[in-house]
Amino acid sequence: MWSLAAEPGALLRYVRPNLVAALIPELPEPSPAEPMQVLRQIFELIAARAVRYQHEPADSGPGGQRLRSPDEVLARPRHGTCLDLAVVFAGACERAGLGSAIVIVSGANATADHAFLVVRADAGIPSRRPRLAVLGQPTEAMRDGNVRRTAKDGAGTIVAVDVTLAAAGRPDGADPGSFDDAVLAGAALVNDVAAGRRVWRVGIDVEAGWAADRVEDPGPVPMLDVITAPYHPDPDLRGALAQLKARNGRVPFLARGELDTLRAWCAAESHGAMVVYGAGGSGKTHLAAELCRRLDDEGWYTGFLSDLARSEDVEWLAGVVSPVLVVVDYAEDSTPDELARLVRLMQQRPAASPGWVMFTARAHNSGGWQDQLNRTLEHHGAPSVQLQQTLPLRHPNAARVFRRAFSTFAGQPAPEDRDPLGSTRWTTLDIVMRAYLAAHRDGALPTTRVELYDEILDRHELPYWQDVASERYNLTLHLPDLAQAGAAINLFAPPVHRASTVLKGVKAVADAGHRASLVAMLAELLMGKGENRLAVRPDLVGDHLVLREFAHKDGGSAAYARTVAAVLTRDDGEADDDYQNRAMGEIQVAYDNLARATANDRTLAQWLADFALRFQPATWPAALFTSLRQGGPFVGPLEALAGLEDSPIPASAVAAAIPTGHGALRTLALYLTQQSVPAATEGDLADEHVQVAAGGRAGALNNLAVRQAEVGQRDQALATATEAVTSYRQLAEANPAAFLPNLAGSLNNLAVRQSEAGQRAQALATAAEAATSYRQLAEANPAAFLPDLAMSLNTLANVQAEAGQREQALATAAEAVTSFRQLAEANPAAFLPTLAGSLNNLAVRQSDAGQRAQ
Repeated sequence: MWSLAAEPGALLRYVRPNLVAALIPELPEPSPAEPMQVLRQIFELIAARAVRYQHEPADSGPGGQRLRSPDEVLARPRHGTCLDLAVVFAGACERAGLGSAIVIVSGANATADHAFLVVRADAGIPSRRPRLAVLGQPTEAMRDGNVRRTAKDGAGTIVAVDVTLAAAGRPDGADPGSFDDAVLAGAALVNDVAAGRRVWRVGIDVEAGWAADRVEDPGPVPMLDVITAPYHPDPDLRGALAQLKARNGRVPFLARGELDTLRAWCAAESHGAMVVYGAGGSGKTHLAAELCRRLDDEGWYTGFLSDLARSEDVEWLAGVVSPVLVVVDYAEDSTPDELARLVRLMQQRPAASPGWVMFTARAHNSGGWQDQLNRTLEHHGAPSVQLQQTLPLRHPNAARVFRRAFSTFAGQPAPEDRDPLGSTRWTTLDIVMRAYLAAHRDGALPTTRVELYDEILDRHELPYWQDVASERYNLTLHLPDLAQAGAAINLFAPPVHRASTVLKGVKAVADAGHRASLVAMLAELLMGKGENRLAVRPDLVGDHLVLREFAHKDGGSAAYARTVAAVLTRDDGEADDDYQNRAMGEIQVAYDNLARATANDRTLAQWLADFALRFQPATWPAALFTSLRQGGPFVGPLEALAGLEDSPIPASAVAAAIPTGHGALRTLALYLTQQSVPAATEGDLADEHVQVAAGGRAGALNNLAVRQAEVGQRDQALATATEAVTSYRQLAEANPAAFLPNLAGSLNNLAVRQSEAGQRAQALATAAEAATSYRQLAEANPAAFLPDLAMSLNTLANVQAEAGQREQALATAAEAVTSFRQLAEANPAAFLPTLAGSLNNLAVRQSDAGQRAQ
């Protein structure tokens, strides 16, 4: 933040000649060339960067402004105010050996500040004449009319340049101007000052005052684009799938209400995260791209998070001056920590500089990925993701989508006799694909999704690959070979340097040179900007190809086995740890992609998942991780693998890794928890070793009761929880210091189980005992046990309410809130979420008691 009022000379700290030169390698070095020629060259180089003019940032205070770094002005997002541009131009002039000053003037009514550059245009003056670094008034040279009126006017030693003419979208909305226009406009600004139409605010002499040792470090600069443009059309790609990709922008976006909702969210709050759910092909990506495009028109830095961005590059987003919206497609494929970190970065931005993250995902909270993300955010004291939008399977105006897509592909209006919908529940993407086929042939269109995808692949996309392979890469490949190659590529989505290994399972390209040529071709045809992995997109078609080639066609399982065997083969010289990390990482990607393919055909996806885990049982960690985030086809195979006598799955460790309440893995968690319960221990409880063994069994029983309740086994859960309490009660009698906390926890659990079983009186007594035990513990050690006491009070309040004790429930809930408030004041990151939950519980109890205002 630079302040004209407080320290105008500080502007010199942000003049960075070396960084400007790094961003514009063609920038001229100091030379005896005529200064006006050098200045013209600088102007044209900067104008070529396609910078867009922006108004002063909203969080700029009176007489100040948040400045953009040269990277933001010249590289990404290429935004700049007149002051941003003047500072960048000054850096370029300093690099080229031209003496310059940044001048700021305002209108006669002291509003609408404007910055421009003044440059010495005579080569004969010494390069460093001592001057004041901050000029309160115009210099003598400017006052006596020594300013060139035009770029070609040789009279005068000073040239004024209105640098905003190098940018597009200036306040008047005009396109960039020429250097001659900029000089003419600069001379007019000086004349306005002389005539009193503008007020001189300050002149900052860069030539005299700049010093390299006083330049502020701009911080890390991204090596590549952190986010990629919403649309990146490529007219050279003629394949069917390239034209169907949403982000290629081939088919124009058709208005829908969800777009207005998303824009309203971005306008209403300064920071946040939103999720757009929808089945594959419903239009999530196109909706996200269009939102980005429209916000980009309004001066936002928007786009999709690049696969190539490093973690330090992503951190740079927190300081970008322009409003930011980052889209993460397929959010369920990312880890909660990765997603939470991005949300937190956006929340670190200044309040007046919006920062939003938009996630797209298929099934609504599939596998609990959003729950895991929210828990991670709450752990860091950040607000959870609350804004959600769910798209219907297809666009509300499906017939118009068909007609617009047909017109795009055929170059003429759609004939009235072409049926856009038929009887199938098509997705939006399916309708666009039907329009593509209708534009390229006559006759009836496919009536099933399988027929549709097969025709797109076998009659259009794969033949196109075949032609490109022959014409450009001297490869003769049959369509079945290309289909198998596409399936392998889409399943593993490898980076280019690993694609040749993935293709080893395709017999037709056994020769390494042929594989290298095929990889080069696929990279040309399949990879979009900002992507570092090969994949067949749109993903619905790619997923169909995977299931068709590996789970449906004869020999598919053998082809899959060959491909996986190639991926799991150790590279020459690969160390053990490197091999394990690399191989399991690649299997993880494949399993995530296979889980996504469930949306195409659940039966085939489950068959292939079962085969995959039977073929390589050691890959169960990847299957578990996929199931934890997405649910999907590996749940059943994991349960089957866990039931084997020689199962490689460690029951206790995996049971602990599955969060309670996980929708997809409850049965597996129950089975593994049952397997991990130790046998009963006999012996004197006074013996320390017996205590440890008995305590381990009691804890396992307590966990088992929770798992049993999750799958609806209420009677079993009640019996198990009762056994756990009995064991802990005996242990607490023998060693209260060690086991009273465990007893209190098991009592709390038993109270919940009794309440679920309808035993209200017993639940009331048990919950009261749990609260009493925790109260005793909290009095002795509040730091350790006040959180447990607060939680037990919440449980007791609920049980009291169920028993009809409204007044007691109200008092208990109020005490719980008091405890959580105390904890949240000391540690808001840890306890603010639980305080919120406790307040919600208190509100219910107050309502029950008739305290409506409270």
